[in-house]
Amino acid sequence: MTVSVWSTFTFAIRNTIRPVTLGFVGLHVANALVITTWMKIRIAQLAALNDPAAWQSYVSEINALILALSLLSLPINIMLLSRLSAQVFGRPLPVTWWQGSLRALKAWVIGFLALSALCVVLMLPVFLLQLALQSDQVLLFLPYALPALAIFWISYIHIFYFYGVLFKGRFGFRQARAYSRGRRARLFGGLALLMLAMAPIYILLMYQPIQPQWIQPYGSRLLLSAFLGVMTVAFQLLVLGHFFEAMDEADARMAASPPPEIVPTAFEG
Repeated sequence: MTVSVWSTFTFAIRNTIRPVTLGFVGLHVANALVITTWMKIRIAQLAALNDPAAWQSYVSEINALILALSLLSLPINIMLLSRLSAQVFGRPLPVTWWQGSLRALKAWVIGFLALSALCVVLMLPVFLLQLALQSDQVLLFLPYALPALAIFWISYIHIFYFYGVLFKGRFGFRQARAYSRGRRARLFGGLALLMLAMAPIYILLMYQPIQPQWIQPYGSRLLLSAFLGVMTVAFQLLVLGHFFEAMDEADARMAASPPPEIVPTAFEG
């Protein structure tokens, strides 16, 4: 049964009120606390050196720390996602946490490589155009906007790829497109409503002049991380609801049209 955009949005919001949500919140807050503490210590060290060249490695160090935390927290994320799916949809991951982690890594690596190749293919002509038209920057906005929209659309229609790899193991980009076909508008509407609901709270948490002095700078970042943890749960539920709906439809079609029976030849008896 097809449900409305509003129903999918309210379903996701209602089901964030679960004990497993505290796990996502705690994980986000813990990672934010590590990053914030490291940034504060590192900035103090670099400021004491008084060497502008020392700041060049700062961004790469932050990226390395974020990547390390993502890999370390991946098994916990997989276990939380499996429990969330089991509690709401009655469908935990069909594999163990370490197998799920390997599947997630596989989906991330393949997805990252595919997205990188897509960006190169679509953005390379724009880059060459920029070299040819360096004096006219206004005309370059449209050539950049069109590939960006194409990249967004291609990424969006494959939104089920990650969940397909997690729950089915063997899952390709063609299947992800097939799963999203027919429900892209409803899914986009639900995500848009989620973003609209999230934006005011996010802006309030980011707007430091209205925050009490005692929560800065750690408090504001930790509160924002906790809020993002809740929104992560809502996003997972919204997408998983549509994914399971598509998976059930695909499985029903396969059951209704079994593979043709192979007739034995004369040599086979």
